[in-house]
Amino acid sequence: MKSTGFDDFFVVEAEGFSGGIWLLWHKHWGSLEVLKSHRQFVHTRVTLNAGGPKMLITFTYGSPNVTLRDVLWRELRTIAGSVTESWAVVRDFNSYLCASDKIGGGPPNLVSMNKFRDRIEDCSLSDLGYKGPPFTWEGRGVRKRIDWALGNTPWVQTFPQVSVFHLPRLKSDHNLILIKLFEAPGDNLQRPFHFLASWLTHADFPRVVDGAWKDNMA
Repeated sequence: MKSTGFDDFFVVEAEGFSGGIWLLWHKHWGSLEVLKSHRQFVHTRVTLNAGGPKMLITFTYGSPNVTLRDVLWRELRTIAGSVTESWAVVRDFNSYLCASDKIGGGPPNLVSMNKFRDRIEDCSLSDLGYKGPPFTWEGRGVRKRIDWALGNTPWVQTFPQVSVFHLPRLKSDHNLILIKLFEAPGDNLQRPFHFLASWLTHADFPRVVDGAWKDNMA
């Protein structure tokens, strides 16, 4: 892990060539406590240093298997039922919300879109929006927005200036996602981010992530 430049990490290993969740963070910006882990998510409490806010963040990998993805949403609904503080759910849901979130391949799946929308509402979450390319996944001539940053009402109230950036892909079929909590001038706090384990195998990983991070935090 020292080669990545991060101080600590938590891993849900991939099964074969699919899935896997890696969380890496710097201790100087705060602490991350894993509250619950599952093959499709890691639920955490994040506390920023220097009297910064506390928040819940759930990092997800939604299975491409519909039945397994239903399990993810049952778990998220259980978490939602006990949450009263700021909560965000981020990353790969393997789902899209509207026809414009997909291009190429067959027609958009209306049933799947409606189910995804209902699940987001059931968990009292909303889309935090994004800046950058509209699609976050590409494969075999198909492009989709299937990576999301969702937040509950306390999250939106606590972080009204939050920005979500779709960054370039790095040896992956998914784009990097950067969540910037504050827009204050001179803010140079480094934020945790969520990515696929396969990115670590690329020799340029530390250089590319460091450059993209600095550009968007400037």
